[in-house]
Amino acid sequence: MENPQPRRNWGKRATLGVLGLATIVGTFSAHYKDFPPIFIRHTGTSYGISLGLVQKFEEGSVHNGVVLGFWNYGSGTINGAEIGAVNDHDASVYEDERFVNKHIDGRINGLQLGVGNKSREGNRLQLGVINVSERDKRYFDVGIINLIKSEENKGYISASLLFNWNFKDREAVENK
Repeated sequence: MENPQPRRNWGKRATLGVLGLATIVGTFSAHYKDFPPIFIRHTGTSYGISLGLVQKFEEGSVHNGVVLGFWNYGSGTINGAEIGAVNDHDASVYEDERFVNKHIDGRINGLQLGVGNKSREGNRLQLGVINVSERDKRYFDVGIINLIKSEENKGYISASLLFNWNFKDREAVENK
């Protein structure tokens, strides 16, 4: 009589091995002058699960997969899910003085999950306490406070437990 336990353990071990490999590849690929997993600076195209305390996405960087961190920010593109306490993809606040007047947009295609979420571009679902969405036409926000900065009042759904506030982009309206 054979014991069926080794077959079950093989499936669990294979799943953990694949997740571990995806995390190593996502955390240690396409980065430059950083200290993973404390600080990850994404500079190119990467795949997998990126696990880091603070993650910065440089202009032109693309991550395909899941981003797990406490603070995720920058101007890159994320195709997948971004999970963190603070997710901010509005790069002008964080760049050095050479780029203060240059506004670079980050793009999220997928899920943003966190206490505070902010993004200017992308097709996404934002789940958080405070969600800020700017200029997007296709998104779904679920949170306690949702702030929407949009020139048009169509193409999005915003569900809030406390309030939704839609304020138009005055610069875009004045430049028409």
